[in-house]
Amino acid sequence: MGMGMGMGMAPAAMPVVPAMSAPAPDLQSLNIPLSSIQPSNLAPLTPFDKNGLRITIHLARDSPHPTIQVMVVSIVNSSPVTCSNVQFLAAVPKTLQVKLQPASGSTLQAVLPGQPQSAVSQVMLIANPTKAAVRVRFKLTYTANGQEVTESGECGNFPQ
Repeated sequence: MGMGMGMGMAPAAMPVVPAMSAPAPDLQSLNIPLSSIQPSNLAPLTPFDKNGLRITIHLARDSPHPTIQVMVVSIVNSSPVTCSNVQFLAAVPKTLQVKLQPASGSTLQAVLPGQPQSAVSQVMLIANPTKAAVRVRFKLTYTANGQEVTESGECGNFPQ
């Protein structure tokens, strides 16, 4: 075969475009059901553990796009006090985008002997088009014993 044969190839013969170059979906339009998320093999992160409340971030095995990380934020109550009006807020650096889907609830029941711990779960999506190090600042607000409590922190040890 001569050299000139390859010059007239049809565009259909070009290599398949890798998924990475496909445009990422709009983060705000994504809605990933909590029940559809499978955990990854990576250990969960625990950025907060205080006053009987613990925040754990579980990374998902799958993602809708290579530049989007899917996580499940779980807030667990192991205290003898019921916490109401529980709200988790997150912020990321300007090069990233974050979306928190609605939480599974807003009340963490007090732990009673022989009863399971109460938890609230929330899907968190992070768009990271530049593959920068992920850092999440969070704020947790809740009411316990009639008093509003605000806690904050940061988690920056996300795997790439």
